[in-house]
Amino acid sequence: AWGENLKGQLGDGTKVQKDSPTLVPGLANVRTVALGGAASLGGHMFALLNDGTVEAFGFNGQGQLGIGSTVSSSSPVNVPGLKGATALSTSWTHSLALVGGKLLAWGNNENGELGVKTTTLCGPVKTAKPCATTPVQVPLKGVSSVAAGYASSDAVSGGHAYSWGKNKFGQLGDCTTIDRSAPGLVSGLDGLLKVQADELSAFAQISGGAPAPI
Repeated sequence: AWGENLKGQLGDGTKVQKDSPTLVPGLANVRTVALGGAASLGGHMFALLNDGTVEAFGFNGQGQLGIGSTVSSSSPVNVPGLKGATALSTSWTHSLALVGGKLLAWGNNENGELGVKTTTLCGPVKTAKPCATTPVQVPLKGVSSVAAGYASSDAVSGGHAYSWGKNKFGQLGDCTTIDRSAPGLVSGLDGLLKVQADELSAFAQISGGAPAPI
């Protein structure tokens, strides 16, 4: 890892910026990594290992690391409840994972991006936001692909797209700009293989071509 390290997101046990690749101690047999955060505001990182466990490090002010607290960590910490994980996606605000056919979510939930109601509050008392500091199960079955955008979430289940969370720019694809706190079907998309999301938009890979233009 290298670059900005304001919140320890490089995982090397320090908060010192690195201008060349630096080994992350204690991580081996890494299958893939997922990066979240915003420049100068602190980031975080997840490492999905070959044995299906997940390690997290970096900024954790809204429970983004899923380790049961809001304490940031500059070294890898195991995320409980994710043993057997097969997919992982993270954004600045929250994260999603697939574990044994279940969809799990954690982090900020101010806009319903976790897809399930939470009662925990994270952050300073005067500005505390709804959150989940450990993974919680999202009520959506048969999920094969997940994508976490900024305060919004997307998933593929049975070849169909579902979305929830913040919708100010229509990023949920439901022809509205109304936020939604539970998974809702995105109509007109069938035969989906995969979803991806960036900060304020989402994309879908469809088997056999795109739907007819509206």
